[in-house]
Amino acid sequence: MSTSRGELPRALILAGGRGLRLQPFTFSIPKPLIPLGERAMLEILVRQLLAAGVPRIFVALNYLARLIRVYLRNLEEQEGIHCACLQEDEPLGTAGAMGLLPAEAETTIVCNADVLTDLRWADLLACHRREEADLTIAGVRHVQTLPYGSLQTDEQTGFQGWSERQTLCRLVSAGIYVAGPRAVGAVVPGERIDMPELARRVREGGGRVAVFEHAGTWFDVGDWPQYERAAAAFASNPGLFVEPFVGVRP
Repeated sequence: MSTSRGELPRALILAGGRGLRLQPFTFSIPKPLIPLGERAMLEILVRQLLAAGVPRIFVALNYLARLIRVYLRNLEEQEGIHCACLQEDEPLGTAGAMGLLPAEAETTIVCNADVLTDLRWADLLACHRREEADLTIAGVRHVQTLPYGSLQTDEQTGFQGWSERQTLCRLVSAGIYVAGPRAVGAVVPGERIDMPELARRVREGGGRVAVFEHAGTWFDVGDWPQYERAAAAFASNPGLFVEPFVGVRP
């Protein structure tokens, strides 16, 4: 098990992506700073983590890093909300940025910066502890209806059947993880590595990988249709996503 019951982990927000599917908007504004209501997506996520009691937040930067640093500096000066920035000289993948963290073997929440969700972080951490996991992957159900007829075939007899607009439901990664000391220590500083490879590395090393299924609201704000849906959901009920944050953190 990675975290004692009373211990709160640090968090690492991955904010270095180029936001290619949101161009031309992201030519001049990094995706984590795209607004939902009056706040950037990144700020909403930071406030969620602070409200959950996460003591230290790191933000991994690459593309248009200067703009994100300015935004976070203003947030600290105006509201006392502090985040430590980590610079990726080259993109390190969805797990590689953990190699930039301070060397302490600590449990770490890792989250993509372009996620809008009502996930309760305490529930995710409780699952990680209960499963005695070294790496926990948050998952959500994704329903997709195929736009074409699906053919079923057999090598011997050929055509077997035909299904129109088949609906598929899969549990997919939500871009949110809890990495225990074993998983954090499995990342070699400076290497590019994604979470699927890290999960394989942890399992092959004798570690345990768990899955936490989130049944609530979740948006991967990676393209315009998803952004429009996320913006509408946030506008209709912002309190669902931003818990009250009272007081100034040291």
